[in-house]
Amino acid sequence: MKHDVTDVYSPFVFIVGCGRSGTTMLRSMFDSHPDIAIPGESGFIWQRRARFEGPGGFDAHRFVDYMLQHRRFRRWGLEPSTVKEGLLEPDADDYAEALRRLYRLFADSRGVERYGDKTPGHVLRIPELADLFGEARIIHLIRDGRNVALSYMDIKEWGPSRVAEAALHWRRRVEQGRKDGEVLGPERYQEVTYEALVDDPETELRRLASFVGLAFHDSMLHYFERAPEVLTTELHPHRHQGLFKPPTKGLRDWRSKMDEGDIGCFEAVAGDTLSAFGYERRFERVPSAAKVRARVDVGASQLRRSTRLAKGAGKKVQRRWRSATKSAMGDK
Repeated sequence: MKHDVTDVYSPFVFIVGCGRSGTTMLRSMFDSHPDIAIPGESGFIWQRRARFEGPGGFDAHRFVDYMLQHRRFRRWGLEPSTVKEGLLEPDADDYAEALRRLYRLFADSRGVERYGDKTPGHVLRIPELADLFGEARIIHLIRDGRNVALSYMDIKEWGPSRVAEAALHWRRRVEQGRKDGEVLGPERYQEVTYEALVDDPETELRRLASFVGLAFHDSMLHYFERAPEVLTTELHPHRHQGLFKPPTKGLRDWRSKMDEGDIGCFEAVAGDTLSAFGYERRFERVPSAAKVRARVDVGASQLRRSTRLAKGAGKKVQRRWRSATKSAMGDK
């Protein structure tokens, strides 16, 4: 008799959301629970999966070799010998099981049984996560997009560089996350807003802990006391300095820190989405100048993206040509 995967595995917790929405804080809250460990962003679940699966089945040895070289996975601090033993004795028989074993090894290294993942970009891969892991439980963290835009404008290292671009980025992710989550239903998908989490963390954490089969623990409220330890597994710890503070209202407030032009520009792109998620809007009718600016900025953003994609495709063609040439010449 075949058992449902949920009869075999505990819920696999996935924290997703648009970047700069507080997912690292929520991850730290759960990681501070005595029964679960959640490492820094994985960024590898969907990378090169096809390389490990073929007609002959899953190549566990190739998977291990790849993971031991992955810069994000290496931040987890697991010994190569432990990883090899955990995945190759015996060999993991499929991709999902190999990934489960990786997370289980991380949980073991922290002395706990449960594990989870915090990768904001997975908000665009919810159906694939749910299909790959029948035990997946998705927590979608949503933050007012105008404050998300302010955060992106502050860091400048990566992500959207203009307000309209940030609005488009935020809108796509929160809308796609909700759309795909609603298909899964409340047994596998739950939303929480950053604002509610900061306003009443205990109430929200009790609800979310119950959702993933954990009993609430007071240590979840004191996550900031473990900030240095938590950040050891993040690839860019300097981007998460807010983790050293307890839940704090008003760290970013678009009402006082965003000028009228930027607010109008954001609402021209994502005003309807703000309303759909229960956020107030500054403008009932966005000024015409803001609409024009938004169209120009979004157009410029899409042109830059197309250029980057074209350059990337060109480089890929060049690499393939060099590889084919070497092969034809006997690698001379």
